[in-house]
Amino acid sequence: MTRSIRPLVVAGIALVSVLAACGADDESAEPSTAATTEPAPSATSTTSPPTTTPPPASLDVVTFNAGLARGFVDLAEERAPLVADAVAALDADVVAVQEVWEPRDVEALIAAAKDDFPEQWFLDPAPETAAGAACPEGELDALETCTRTACAGVAQDQLANCVLTSCGAEFGALSPTCQTCCAANIGASLDEIITTCEAAAQRYAYGGSFGIGLLSKHPIVSREAIVFESSLNRRAVLHAVLDIEKIGPVHVFATHLSPVFADVPYPGEGSWAAEQRAQIERLVALIAEKVPTGEPVVVLGDLNTGPAGPGFAAEVPENFALLPAAGLAVPYVDAAPDPACTFCAENPLVGGADDDVSVLIDHVLTRSLEATEVARVLDQPVTVGTGESRLSDHYGVAVTLAR
Repeated sequence: MTRSIRPLVVAGIALVSVLAACGADDESAEPSTAATTEPAPSATSTTSPPTTTPPPASLDVVTFNAGLARGFVDLAEERAPLVADAVAALDADVVAVQEVWEPRDVEALIAAAKDDFPEQWFLDPAPETAAGAACPEGELDALETCTRTACAGVAQDQLANCVLTSCGAEFGALSPTCQTCCAANIGASLDEIITTCEAAAQRYAYGGSFGIGLLSKHPIVSREAIVFESSLNRRAVLHAVLDIEKIGPVHVFATHLSPVFADVPYPGEGSWAAEQRAQIERLVALIAEKVPTGEPVVVLGDLNTGPAGPGFAAEVPENFALLPAAGLAVPYVDAAPDPACTFCAENPLVGGADDDVSVLIDHVLTRSLEATEVARVLDQPVTVGTGESRLSDHYGVAVTLAR
């Protein structure tokens, strides 16, 4: 864990003492004996008590991708209750979560966190299914044959990874509509995928869930959800205005942007990088449109893009550059003496791939607020079943902010 603290500035203490003594009318008079043993009754003091500048109002924020993506990230079922308890126990004012895709996981997180985070906001799913088969009869035959051979005996939550690794050519040969439907049914069995996609064209995974939520100890005085154009998974941003004592209104934007897949063909025209860039441009425009001049801004989320650093590679850096260019600070990178990856090769849920898999893509971005403390959080080992794992394939980022 990396940590950086800027101490509070404490004002100096001023002491001034003035004693007024009463003198005799006659300069030759003997001094009063009483005056030499105790203060004269008329003496007054102007000594001020020590004063200390009160600490500035602060706001503790956390972003965390919980990785509860059944069918894509290992052990989601077993990790779900651990994630709910860990998020609920965070010492934070505001927490943004991503990849809490399924209603049962949303409900469990709400139940675990309701006492500590009275304000909870999760965006409802928005499924989209078109009439007609996504995959005409016979189109899935080659993929089915390869999958039944290469992925026989593979656990259901590993099926997607196995297909992409072992049957990538067969998957790539599918039409965009058929590919999209297969990907949208991630977590289902091969038979369920075939049955569904030969009957209808389903566009988004997890029933059109956005997977994002916001937990707050402070009142949310206004809220608005803006849906982004996206493929395979629904993407959106939650814009919440929080009423923070001694700070005033703070605009929080919680989101999860599209990843730039290396092994999943982009459905239709365009590219994953272009889709992500369009989402960032829309986010920047929303901040300019929604936030009055001078009011604080906090952007939280897995942005699937980030800069290079010690031990981690850049991820779509040309897209990430749009955010600092829009006036958003990156305190975890700027303030930490040694920022660390948040999606890391050493994490057993990532799979221990090459070092260049390690990236910093989970972010707290700010404007008109100063970071006084930064840390990587929710990166501790946990026991899942009989083995050691992590809460998620991502680690969280925590930042303390002051005005």
